[in-house]
Amino acid sequence: MSISGEFRIITNDFQLEQAIEELKAQYSSKKYVQVQYTTIKRRSSRQNNAIHLYCKLAADRLNLHGLDQRKVLKPSFEIPWTQESFKENLWKPIMKAMFEIDSTTKLERGQVGQVYEVINRELSREFGVSTEFPDKGGL
Repeated sequence: MSISGEFRIITNDFQLEQAIEELKAQYSSKKYVQVQYTTIKRRSSRQNNAIHLYCKLAADRLNLHGLDQRKVLKPSFEIPWTQESFKENLWKPIMKAMFEIDSTTKLERGQVGQVYEVINRELSREFGVSTEFPDKGGL
């Protein structure tokens, strides 16, 4: 198994030993190996799905309460919420302000819940609208 261009996650000693042996073999044959690694656990695909579902549920709830984007963001135009507009106009700006991150793919696992808590707290406080996060275990 060649490590060239591969991605692997190491979560136990056996996997670590396998990776080390593969690196040794590659170096022995090529005399060059470039390695990149991280120890940050990014948000899971389950969390990603929950973020998108939350954005849809929250957008629907805001629309149901007559709180279109005009009332929340832009005072002169009536603009209904969508999953994407909620993500782009609320989730991402708050995520960026809190963590200086531009993409949800770069969120660490605990940061998903922190962004949700800020959004939910402020929508509840300002407009009386709260939406439960779809997967509490994923926060």
